[in-house]
Amino acid sequence: MKQIFLLSVFLLVLFSKITFASPQAPDVIIYNNKVLDLFALPLEDYYKNKNDKPKFFISPQAGKSRYGRGYIAIWEITENKLFLRGLDSWICSSVTEADKPNCHRADLKELFGEKAVKGKVPASWFTGELRISDGELSGYFDETSAWFGQSYEREIIMKVKAGKITNQIIVDNSKQEHR
Repeated sequence: MKQIFLLSVFLLVLFSKITFASPQAPDVIIYNNKVLDLFALPLEDYYKNKNDKPKFFISPQAGKSRYGRGYIAIWEITENKLFLRGLDSWICSSVTEADKPNCHRADLKELFGEKAVKGKVPASWFTGELRISDGELSGYFDETSAWFGQSYEREIIMKVKAGKITNQIIVDNSKQEHR
């Protein structure tokens, strides 16, 4: 009887929608002279081959709970183009807690070489959609999401092709009912 109970609990946890992961902290973007949350991960597209991606950590001693990707990227839109302005991250050569980490701050010149000009890198590798917060946090549309389940008064949705903004719409969420 005890084994059936334990099996039932195991299956419930395994197949349940409940997740114990914490939501990921978003990247940030400078747009129209405002610093806003960016709910997209353009840098992940740069590292299509995951073996080329450095071992990013939010700090040399930090785990990766709210920062599973190990960084917060700072982006900017200027003249309808997307640029990477910086990374709040450390690059570490050892990843186990038993090892003493050999870490240094992430640097755009080190990561992008000649592509980094005047403190920014054109995000020409990125084609996709950017979702940018605008206004106050108004609710959550998916509390079980381990990524970005937040909803804001307004959202700016931008379509990007090879780093260039091709389309933009503003979604007004202020009249929608939130949990």
